[in-house]
Amino acid sequence: MDIRIAVADDHLIFLESLSMLIDSIDGFELVIAAGNGNEVLEALSVKKADILLCDLEMPFLNGIETTVRVKKLFPEVKVILLTMYVDADTVKRATHAGVSGMLSKKISKRELVAAIQAVMANGVYFSDDVSVPAPDEEEIEPLTDREREVLGLLALGYSYKMIAADVGISYYTVNSHVKHIYKKLHVNSSIEALSKALKNKLIPGRF
Repeated sequence: MDIRIAVADDHLIFLESLSMLIDSIDGFELVIAAGNGNEVLEALSVKKADILLCDLEMPFLNGIETTVRVKKLFPEVKVILLTMYVDADTVKRATHAGVSGMLSKKISKRELVAAIQAVMANGVYFSDDVSVPAPDEEEIEPLTDREREVLGLLALGYSYKMIAADVGISYYTVNSHVKHIYKKLHVNSSIEALSKALKNKLIPGRF
């Protein structure tokens, strides 16, 4: 079965050229050619598509805004944004909106085919000149004063028993505090915990 492709771009010449290119590729079927985001949303309510190739900069609804609405109304449609220029913040916002890829408008026929095939295989595809943003770091939950104290003593090389004696709590309470620290810092060892604590300045100043 052919891959059904919708295209949205407000530049008529580019829209026509891309539409002709898609029509010339075996296994691809152009089902929608729209001039803006509103038009493609209206068309998708009537015709089914597997892939939407959407211009990033369009009037009425830009590519990211269009992506948000497409993913809400037609979640089965995979969106690839097309652009001449993109910065890291735009790529980040686009990925959060749910795009499956971003391509330069200077893309070759071969790369276009590769991108669509990759996305259809439940993958993602970004042109070489589009930087994929690193995933956001997990948010660190604030530590209690006691947890900070225990972590600081661990940094000094104290054992659980030594911490218990120094702070005046039981060994099992120390163990419980350490487990909570690991969970809050998203780590699995004391070395990871200390490294992350130092990086984020979580250890009390006296340590």
